[in-house]
Amino acid sequence: MIFMEHPKTQKFYCLTVEQDLLGTWCVKKVYGNLPDKILGSELLLCASEHDAWLQLCDLEIAKRKHGYVYSQRESQYNE
Repeated sequence: MIFMEHPKTQKFYCLTVEQDLLGTWCVKKVYGNLPDKILGSELLLCASEHDAWLQLCDLEIAKRKHGYVYSQRESQYNE
C-alpha cells in the first residue's frame, strides 16, 4: 500500500494492488480531502498482476510529480 498526501492542498491518495473475487488484478485508488474526510474510490482493472504493479508505479510517479509526499496516516482511511 502506498499512502501519499499533498501538504498544500490537504488531499490524499492511497494506492493498492489487489485481486477481486473473480481473480482479476486491480489497482485500487482511494482519494479524498484530509480536513473534510471526503472519500472517493476507483478500481482500475488490469490484465495481470504484473500490469497492476506497473499501473500502480505509474500512478505513484504521477502523484509525486504533482507534489504528493509519502505519509503514515493510511490507517484512518482504509475501506
